Amino acid sequence: MSFYDSSNWYWSVAGNETRVWSSAAVSYVDVSNEIYAAWLSLGNSPTRIASEAELEAVLVEQYPAGWGPTESSVRAKRNQILEQWDWVTQRHVEQTNASTATSLTSEQYQTWLSYRQALRDLTQQAGFPSSVIWPTAPAEPAVAQ
Repeated sequence: MSFYDSSNWYWSVAGNETRVWSSAAVSYVDVSNEIYAAWLSLGNSPTRIASEAELEAVLVEQYPAGWGPTESSVRAKRNQILEQWDWVTQRHVEQTNASTATSLTSEQYQTWLSYRQALRDLTQQAGFPSSVIWPTAPAEPAVAQ
């Protein structure tokens, strides 16, 4: 069994049994990957972790200062932001479907949709992942309505 090495470790994320996150590859690898199989043969086992956001938090703490953002760290942050604001657009859709008054105007809703699309498009920026320009979030809507 190897000692923990954040630059050469594997994580099983969100119970996915078909792939694991490899810090050496800085991406997911299939569980049939030869390098992963060799690592397992040393008596190692991947660390189980609940989500990509939780994995990102672990990796950010452990990588030395000065390491630039990775594709996975930018995606994890983006996904966390998308999840944080899911309720805004979901609430609007639910209110619209129920034919009740909406807490967002059509313009506000479109602004939120544009913001969310800009987050999804981060990976298309020329500087991705090392030099990403994050979109500015719209004004936070009222929670109660």
